[in-house]
Amino acid sequence: MAARLREMIEQRQADEKNRKELIAGISHDLRTPLATIKAYIEGIKKGVATSPEMQAKYIDTIQDNAEDLEYIINQLFLFSKIDIGEFPFKYDTVDIGNELEKIVAVFADEYRAKGLEVSLKDNTQNIFVSIDIVQFKIIIQNILGNSLKYGKKDNGCSEISCHKQGNAVSITVKDNGNGVPEKMLARIFDVFYRGDASRSSPGNGSGLGLAICSKIVERLNGTIQAENVLDGGFSIIITLPIQRGDSE
Repeated sequence: MAARLREMIEQRQADEKNRKELIAGISHDLRTPLATIKAYIEGIKKGVATSPEMQAKYIDTIQDNAEDLEYIINQLFLFSKIDIGEFPFKYDTVDIGNELEKIVAVFADEYRAKGLEVSLKDNTQNIFVSIDIVQFKIIIQNILGNSLKYGKKDNGCSEISCHKQGNAVSITVKDNGNGVPEKMLARIFDVFYRGDASRSSPGNGSGLGLAICSKIVERLNGTIQAENVLDGGFSIIITLPIQRGDSE
């Protein structure tokens, strides 16, 4: 009973800490773009933007920060809905290799234009898993977005591979960035956690991307983990249970 009571107290303390971090993260990420919007609106009202070019620049800045706010709110809404189990998932049994080929075909040009080369290596075929296709795309998109923000700025690349592992399929997304300090790996999927500890620019990421990935993978009855690559870089490994394969 004493051990159980201690466990309950520790869990309660951990929940309280997470709640405080969540509130602090939301407050910070919303405050920064709001402050910028207010400052630029005040500048327009006081006539600081005197030329049409400057006025256009002020309006563009306000719009950019409003879009940052919308992105943060949408991410937070998605995370909270998935977290409490109120976000509906539409499950389909799909050939995961074919699905990855489609996803990479869609994302490759988009991320190449942003400076990240995305490729598919060591793919598998005729291995079927049960996923929500839209939510699975969100997982890959969030991981690629993370590689884009925190990976190499020049010659950045992200390789996706997929292979069978017993009764599961393992999907690895590996970049050639600088990796993450080992002490941070355990918290990489926490809400609003950023490995660089920098919260100065919400436009560079809300800190919710990998937390959303973790929640979606959980709903898909899979697991997700992060690790550093020995020769440099960072990997996210997703494991999903196989529904049926080519031998069945």
